[in-house]
Amino acid sequence: MGRDRIDWVSLKPREAVAQYLRWREAVERADQGDPETLISLFQSEEVLGPEARDLVADLLKRRNLTKTRGGQATPAYRMTPAEGRLHHQAAGVRYWKNKGLSNEAAIRAALRDDKREEFEEEHYLDEEPPATPTDQELDEKVTDAEFQSLENFIAGRRGSSSRIKQRRRS
Repeated sequence: MGRDRIDWVSLKPREAVAQYLRWREAVERADQGDPETLISLFQSEEVLGPEARDLVADLLKRRNLTKTRGGQATPAYRMTPAEGRLHHQAAGVRYWKNKGLSNEAAIRAALRDDKREEFEEEHYLDEEPPATPTDQELDEKVTDAEFQSLENFIAGRRGSSSRIKQRRRS
């Protein structure tokens, strides 16, 4: 539907015309310095038809995308190593929860797995690597701060995690 060109003489298809007008209004506002409507349209399920796509392309050609002064928010497509590690650990928590473990036990198991991987990476090139630590030894290496950090991340209480999850869902 949104891919059909609009027949401007007959103004059909009407739904495509209505969608185009919403995009046109948002582009006009963005051109005047208020990008919020355009941003919310991009984050919605609204169809971006060919005519509206042309409007957005024209706006981006004419506008200079610059950063505002001061500290910049991390873009949704960029992940820090710490975030990457938390996402990896959260996947482990989901795995263990699907296996029937409680939330706390799943977090501990995921952190244990992470410590095991860390150990294996450290000794990857060793000619005679030491014996793999037992689960109890790995559990002792997990700090309360690591447990709390992963627990908060999963619950969306970590400083940037809720914002990042929101951006990635949109």
